[in-house]
Formats: sequence, C-alpha cells, structure tokens
Amino acid sequence: MQSLPKLKPIAAVALVIAGITLNYASSQAQPHAWPYGGAERERFIPKMMQRLHLSESQKQQIKAILAQAREKMRPQRELVMSERIKLYELIQADNPDPNAIRAQTQRLASYEAELNVLRAEERKKVEAILTPKQLNEWKKMRLERREKMRKHQKQRKEWMEER
Repeated sequence: MQSLPKLKPIAAVALVIAGITLNYASSQAQPHAWPYGGAERERFIPKMMQRLHLSESQKQQIKAILAQAREKMRPQRELVMSERIKLYELIQADNPDPNAIRAQTQRLASYEAELNVLRAEERKKVEAILTPKQLNEWKKMRLERREKMRKHQKQRKEWMEER
C-alpha cells in the first residue's frame, strides 16, 4: 500500500481550517436545527421540555419563540458564514494581506456579535415563560451543558497537545 506524502505545516493547518469551516457550514445548513446549530442542541430541546415539566401552553409558546428566532437569525447566520469564507480565502491567499485579514476578522466579529445578541434575546423570551422553579432547573441544565462543553474542550486541547 502506498503511503500518503507528508504535508507541509501550512498545508496541514489549511486542511484543518477547511474541515472546521465545512463542519460549521453543514451544522448551520440544517433547516430544523436549534437556532445556534448543532445536533447536540437539537436533542437538548426535547430534554429541556421534559425535564422542566412544561405545560402544553409553555411548549407551544417556546416552539413559537424558537421558530421565530430561527427565521430571524437565518440571514445573520448566512452572513456570518459568507464572511467566514471570505476570511478563510484571505488567509489562504498566495500573498496574505495582514491588514485585509484584520479588517475581515473585525467585520466577522461584528456580525457574530449581532448573532449573539439575537441569541440572548431569544433566551430571555424563553425564560420569561418559565415559572421560578422551572427557571432554576433551566439554569442548572445550562450549567451542566457548559461544564460538558468545557470538559470536551479540555479533552480536545489535551489531544491536540499530544500530537
């Protein structure tokens, strides 16, 4: 069996960035995904509804909020993706222009900031529907998810350092 040629470090980095970009793009393209994307979030919603013991009225209200948020965020997510691709192209140019990369990074950051504001607004709308007991449980669930994400990030960092 023929072995693969060794990649130069810059080529390896380019492949990693391309993979991350494509993975992100595919997660954002799912039509019924949680507004921030990702299969984990898609599974989180039914768990949230069950664990919080939501009434039928609350479930319907939250579904409506999520659907409205998804539609409101869609153009912003698409803008973020197109700006990410532009940044990637600037980074991969034969003669990368540091000033253009910085400017594009700032544009991307401003669009991502707006998306994060929309996410916070959505979260506040959902929280307004919850009872105080449900809100406390919701906050516990979010802390658990955050810890799970931190654990995953730590494992990934350790894996990357081993390489």
